[in-house]
Amino acid sequence: MRFSKYVFVFVGLFFWGCMDEGVDSLPLKQFNLTVDGVTVKVPESAIVANENCESIFLSLDYLDSQRKEYKLRLTLTKDGYLQEVHFIGSDYAINSSRPKMYWPQTFSPASTFEIKNFSYNHQLGTLVFGFEGKLFEEFDNSNVIELNGSFSIENLLSIPCSFVPARMYVRSDDFYFVNINNHLIQFDTNVQHHWFFSNNGYRILFRTADDIWDYPIGRTSFSETDFLDKIVLRQFIGPFRADQQPIAPAHQWFEFQTKGEFTIDRKFMVNGRQVIEGTIRFTAMGNDGEVIHTVEDMVFRLAR
Repeated sequence: MRFSKYVFVFVGLFFWGCMDEGVDSLPLKQFNLTVDGVTVKVPESAIVANENCESIFLSLDYLDSQRKEYKLRLTLTKDGYLQEVHFIGSDYAINSSRPKMYWPQTFSPASTFEIKNFSYNHQLGTLVFGFEGKLFEEFDNSNVIELNGSFSIENLLSIPCSFVPARMYVRSDDFYFVNINNHLIQFDTNVQHHWFFSNNGYRILFRTADDIWDYPIGRTSFSETDFLDKIVLRQFIGPFRADQQPIAPAHQWFEFQTKGEFTIDRKFMVNGRQVIEGTIRFTAMGNDGEVIHTVEDMVFRLAR
């Protein structure tokens, strides 16, 4: 089967929750960083941060007086879930030195890197959070660095989003899924594969038999034996990896048996894009039929 459209969209999610109204005395911009226990004094001019398309972006680019360079890229959802982090370290005082790139676990970045004490007030622009964790050199995962730090700002720049990002999330005591990136594959037969990847080792395939824009408002049920119009849940079970290649063969993913339903609540157009919003309920079972996860009120937004 051929496909005619393959679109990657990397995007965070936004949960409308309770913002911390008490954070009103933060400094204009404060950034603390230690690398392997060594404090790095970073000037404010080396830091750029903004909120855009339901994600928060933090970038550090600094060359110190000893010709050591530090580059950090950190992306969070607007309610504090890690989406992406990577670090580049260089020592130009050493002739043989080459830049080294460090990453978290490829399919489960939250397992090696943590966002702490997160608070964001979108209306006031006040943001504060801490971070800590281990990152691994891309071509030698045995080489590990530890990062610790914190960031706060009073007036976070908010950039208007030019498109409506897709999203999928659920948070419960039993299971959470927060998409950190997604992509759409549309086949010539009109079958659509909407892929969503979470930061904790799970991915979801929302597979539809036709263009979902043409589906009516309402509920569609699916069983374990259905192939189309179905939610497919997979979990990474392959060997540890820390790199920037989020692709793994099928045998490195465990596919749960799933049954449940999805409901389309509304469809609308924004800037020429078709947007479909709704909720999902499903049960995920192991090979022996044992219930592993029960997922209620998972929210989705498809955009194309």
